[in-house]
Amino acid sequence: FRGGVALPEQLELVHALGVRLAIVLGAVQLMRTGWGSGKSSQVDADASMPALPSKWAFKLSGEHWAGRGCVALVDVDEPGLRVLPGEDKPDFSEAGVVGKVAVVCDRTQGVGGSRMLHWEICVLDPMKHDVMNEFEEEVAEKAQQQLTNELHAALARHKASPEKKKSHNLW
Repeated sequence: FRGGVALPEQLELVHALGVRLAIVLGAVQLMRTGWGSGKSSQVDADASMPALPSKWAFKLSGEHWAGRGCVALVDVDEPGLRVLPGEDKPDFSEAGVVGKVAVVCDRTQGVGGSRMLHWEICVLDPMKHDVMNEFEEEVAEKAQQQLTNELHAALARHKASPEKKKSHNLW
């Protein structure tokens, strides 16, 4: 573990980081062997999929990590993890990033048995593109989902209200 950010005191957060790392490493392994490419052989998969970068980035919750807008940077070829602080733009060059990074945008929904992992992985150059913007789209989508859930709950309460159940006899 490297970086300018201290580990959180709560072990649950360190555990969650470990689970996320395991999922990233597993996803990389699966994609490198052609999973999800729709091709029948490794040779066909190699021809259709772009090369995966060795550096992968995902957002860490700023409220739990020292500094808003922290990004975890994982090197999947030479196992290592860095936490990059930065409210607006983490310094990827300071972390030794040259070239493209795979950015994990988590769209996972549900809880427990109904939880479905849904990631969108963007490959971009952090020196040319705003990585944090990719994460902000993730936040906006979650806010929109929260609003949708609240509207569904309000409609359900309205349908179940006693006033709605009164019979209006017009005859």
